[in-house]
Amino acid sequence: MTRERTEARSGRSAIAVTLLAVALAFGHQTQYLLPVTKTGLTITLADPLVAALVAGIAVAEWRGKGGLPRWRLALWPWLGLLAGTLALGMAVAWWRTGHVTSWALGSRFAGFFLLAGYLVAGGWLAAWRPRGDTPAFAVMLVAATAAIAGWALLGTTFGWVSQYRLMGLTGNPNAFAFEIVCAMSLLAGLAAKPSATVIRWGAPAMGVLMLGLWYSLSRAGLLAAGVVLAGAVIRLGPAARRVVVMGAALAAGIVIAANIAHHQPRVGRGDGEMSLSASEAVLAHPDGQEAGYSNRERMLSVEEAFATWREHPLLGAGLGTFVESHAGLLGQPLVIHNSALWVLAEMGVVGFAAFSGFAVACVRVLARRGGQNDALRVAGLLTLAGFAVMATFHDLAFQRPLWLILGMALAEVPATAKPQSGLGRSGPGEFPCRDRPGRLSWWGIGRIAGNINCTGPTVLIMRSRYRCHPDRATRAEGSFTRKRLKDPSATLGMTAK
Repeated sequence: MTRERTEARSGRSAIAVTLLAVALAFGHQTQYLLPVTKTGLTITLADPLVAALVAGIAVAEWRGKGGLPRWRLALWPWLGLLAGTLALGMAVAWWRTGHVTSWALGSRFAGFFLLAGYLVAGGWLAAWRPRGDTPAFAVMLVAATAAIAGWALLGTTFGWVSQYRLMGLTGNPNAFAFEIVCAMSLLAGLAAKPSATVIRWGAPAMGVLMLGLWYSLSRAGLLAAGVVLAGAVIRLGPAARRVVVMGAALAAGIVIAANIAHHQPRVGRGDGEMSLSASEAVLAHPDGQEAGYSNRERMLSVEEAFATWREHPLLGAGLGTFVESHAGLLGQPLVIHNSALWVLAEMGVVGFAAFSGFAVACVRVLARRGGQNDALRVAGLLTLAGFAVMATFHDLAFQRPLWLILGMALAEVPATAKPQSGLGRSGPGEFPCRDRPGRLSWWGIGRIAGNINCTGPTVLIMRSRYRCHPDRATRAEGSFTRKRLKDPSATLGMTAK
C-alpha cells in the first residue's frame, strides 16, 4: 500500500469521524419519550450511532487491530460491579413482587449498557485532535449546545418556537439545563489551556449558554452552574476567569436590555393564562400553582423514598418497585427526584456503596494532575460537581452527557499523539495501530520510502514497530544511538524483523 493510498484512506476516515462527532453532539440532545412503560422510555437520535460505534470498536479489538481506549482507572471491573448491582436489584424485585417491571429491565438495566457505550464513545473520541492538543469533540459539544440554546432563544423571542420554558431538543427543561451545565464545564476546562478557537469564541459561547440556562427556569440548573463557574473562577487560570466573567457580562447585558425593551422570551404554562418574563418566573413563580405542585411532589417522593429505604435498608425494595407501588398517590407515577435516594430506596446500602464507590474512584483519578488530557480532566471534575448539585433535586444518574463527558475525561490520551486524522488504538487521533512489536507496519514502509541515509529509516522502523508502545520506542532509539556511536557500521545491520 503506497503512502498516497494510506493518506487518502486517512482523509476518508477523518471525514467519517467528523460526521460521526457532529451527529453525536447534536443527536444525544434530541430526546423522545416513548410511552412503553409507566414512566416512559427516553431515546435519542444518537443511541443507534453509539451502539454501532461500540460494535465496530469491539470487532476491531477482537480482530487484534485495537480500538478500545486506555483508561485512567480499572474501568471494566467497576462497570461490571454496577451492572451486577442492577441485576441484583432486579432479582430482589422478583423475590419481593414476583415479577420485574419493564421500566427496570428496559430503562435501567438495558439502559446502563447503552450508557456504558456512551462512555466508551467519549473515550474513543477524546484522542481526536486534528489541530494541536485541543480535543475537537469537546469543542464540538460546546458549540452544539450553544447553537441549540441560541436557536431556542431566537425562536421563543420571535415566535417560531413554542416553548414556555426553554428545553432545546430534549423535551424537558431540566434535562436541557443539565446539558448546558455540562457544556459550561467543558468550556471552562478547555479555557484552562485555551486554544485560538476558545480564546476567540469562548466568551460568546459562555454568554449564550448562560442565557439558555436562565430562560430554562431550572432552579437546580442555576444552582449547579453557580457551583461550576465559581470553581472555574477560583481554581482555574486567568483565561478561564476571563471567559466566565465576559460571558456573564454579555448574558446580563442582554437580559437587562430585554427587560427594558419588554421583548424577552415569554414563558408560561402554554395555555395562555400566564405570560411572564423569564426573569420574573425564575425569581418569583407568581402564580404559585405549578411551582407549588412541583415542590409538593418532590417532598412526597423524598418522604416515601426514605420510608422505603427504612423498610429495606440492606438490599432495597428492588429495582423498579417504587414507581409501581406509588403510582396512585398523585394520580400519576411518582418518581424519586434524587439520584442517591433512588439508589438507596431500590438497591439499598449495597447499591449505594457500589455507585458512590465508582463516583469516588472517578474523582480521585481525575484529581491527579498532568497528562495530555488535562483539559478534559478538569472538565470531568466540574461536570461531576454540577451533577452532584443537580442530582439532589433530579434523578440524573442515567443522563447521557454525564457518561459521554466522563468517558472523555477518564480516557488516557498518549502524550505522543499526533494531530492527525486516522483511526488509532487510543482513539481517532492516530494512524491505525495495526502493527505489533517486532512487526513493520505498512505506514512505516511508506514513511521510509524516499530516505537515502541509514539513520533515518532505522529510526522510522523503530518508531513504526513500537508506535503502540512509545516508551519502548524511546528506549530502542537510545540503544541504537549508542551502538551507532560505538560502531558506525552497526547501522546497516539493523532491520525490522
